[in-house]
Amino acid sequence: MTTYASPTTKPNRPNLVAVGTIVWLSSELMFFAALFAMYFTTRAVQGPGVWAESTGMLNIPFSATNTTVLVLSSVTCQYGSLRLRDFKQEELGHFGNLVNGECGSGLH
Repeated sequence: MTTYASPTTKPNRPNLVAVGTIVWLSSELMFFAALFAMYFTTRAVQGPGVWAESTGMLNIPFSATNTTVLVLSSVTCQYGSLRLRDFKQEELGHFGNLVNGECGSGLH
């Protein structure tokens, strides 16, 4: 009696993390496309008069400050996650965490 060993081959499947990332990015793209579509539709239907009245309510310095803090906090968060990955938490220090947290929560 002869027995044959079946070859062990791995199934050719895509990486689940890559598939999940693509699905997530696709859902984000659809969400923001819908937001922009609603914005442009609302702006086209209401006309320029309504939008000209509300322009005076914008607080440019306040929103610019919030945007700057948001962008800079993402830099410190990325730096902290890289240091944590390398187990070098002391390089970031507690002061960086404190400033990042207080600035981020104080401007809401």
